[in-house]
Amino acid sequence: MTRYRERGFSAGELGVAARRSHRGRRMLCAISYARAMTGLARSELEDRVDWTMTAAPATLLRHHLEEWRTFMGRTFIGLPDKPLEQFVWTRFHKMRALTRPGGTVIDLQGVWFDPSTPWPAMWHNLNSQLTYWLFPVGNRLDLMEPLTRSMRNLEAEFARMGSHAGPDAYALDTVTSVEFVPHGPGRRPPTPLPSGMRIGDGTARQSRGVHDATLGNFLWLVHNLWQCARFSDDRRMMSGPVLRFLRNGIRFHESFLVVGSDGHLHLPETFSPEYRSAPDCTYDVAILRWALTACLEEASESADTDHLRGLLLRLPDYACDSASGHMIGDGVPLTDAHRHYSHLLMVHPFYDTNVTQPGEQCRIRRSIERWQGFSEAPDRLHPAHVGYSFTGAAPLYSAIGDGDSAYAYLSTFLATRAGGRLRLPNTQYYEHDGNDATTVETPLTFASAVCDMLLQSWGGTIRVFPALPTHWKDVRFDNLLADGGVAVSAELAGGRLVRLGFVSRRKRRLRIVSPFLSEHSQAPLEVTLEPQAPRWLICDD
Repeated sequence: MTRYRERGFSAGELGVAARRSHRGRRMLCAISYARAMTGLARSELEDRVDWTMTAAPATLLRHHLEEWRTFMGRTFIGLPDKPLEQFVWTRFHKMRALTRPGGTVIDLQGVWFDPSTPWPAMWHNLNSQLTYWLFPVGNRLDLMEPLTRSMRNLEAEFARMGSHAGPDAYALDTVTSVEFVPHGPGRRPPTPLPSGMRIGDGTARQSRGVHDATLGNFLWLVHNLWQCARFSDDRRMMSGPVLRFLRNGIRFHESFLVVGSDGHLHLPETFSPEYRSAPDCTYDVAILRWALTACLEEASESADTDHLRGLLLRLPDYACDSASGHMIGDGVPLTDAHRHYSHLLMVHPFYDTNVTQPGEQCRIRRSIERWQGFSEAPDRLHPAHVGYSFTGAAPLYSAIGDGDSAYAYLSTFLATRAGGRLRLPNTQYYEHDGNDATTVETPLTFASAVCDMLLQSWGGTIRVFPALPTHWKDVRFDNLLADGGVAVSAELAGGRLVRLGFVSRRKRRLRIVSPFLSEHSQAPLEVTLEPQAPRWLICDD
């Protein structure tokens, strides 16, 4: 095993075994690697490689093809825009190449390590969370096993990072190794800024205090774990680690809340990732609101839930103004270009602010347009906007049912190669103008953004084709997952909904809406599913 270091801190051990041989005109190369935390000894790594080198090539090829056919065959997505469809399919391929059950958590580079990268670690103020968005709706929950296992096994690291806020308070530094070892040396724990201090320019990313003053990273990562439990309908995971992580992450935030003159609970000055600091920072308030809501929904009634309900009721409203919509925080509007949509998380992925609420559709649209408005158009971006500014705008527009705008950003992402940052044909994304700093999450969120156009499930309702572009008349998907572990299949032909079916892991009542349901029934539909029994509501041959 080989010791190695990442950016000045010990990041553990990495075992690599490799063999190469020539068989006629063929060259066979086998490489096996694992971090020491998986428990694989040197001999086990070498045994893997030796087995591969001695197996018949035809057997290896057959096993390889069978595994990929099974993996890719779990779902189907068919779109009228074939370049877009192809790119989605290759994201599923990249997803499986990045990880496997029993493997390692995905960092910014995944298995394609770039020696020139300035980011040889995990970043938890956006990157690690976005990496896993495709896995639940894309019906690949088994590939989240490394994340869920690592969070459970390394729970002591979260407690250590939050220990300054009290016992059983969990936190997460912005930068860690895949073992959740904080970036060091000389780290400072996540905490609000001292009274009177303000960060006015988040582009100074190496300034001390910038990342330290971000509180919500841990609970936002727990959102991935929560999605895994919800979409797999895993009650044991939900009632065990997810609820424990939610409660302990809430305790961390609660230790910093102060009672204002209005009687509400307020957060001191904290940092909105890569922009500026603000009191009642929307990034932290939105994450805390989601965590409290999720905890109350899943937990049994007790004195503890009464306390959590009181916290939720006393949190401040999101900071807004009439000109720009949702703000960075109290008294801090968005006044210049900002690649990060950290101030809009309550719109997506949390849907705490959504189109069912009076006046919110207009406010959300105004907020998105303010964020994107510093660029002339999707194909003429402001230099501060990058790849995930495309793939972030798309699901935000899909959240308000605007498929045309979502499509404009996704199609432009491909047409411009993400502003020159996407290398084709290998589709690797390089943040620094296509030259270095590769990251894996941005292309993956392209596919999850397409899925948001096809299927959404939030607020107790499954939304089928909620945000299709108006020119898409023939669309199909099979076995995408909705909240509750419900597999959904649907098809649009000539602009008509001709197929709609569901399979549930257990008996449940569904509420279903779609803009294409009107000719079949008055929306919303409410149906009861029996366990593992396919239910076709529409099936026109």
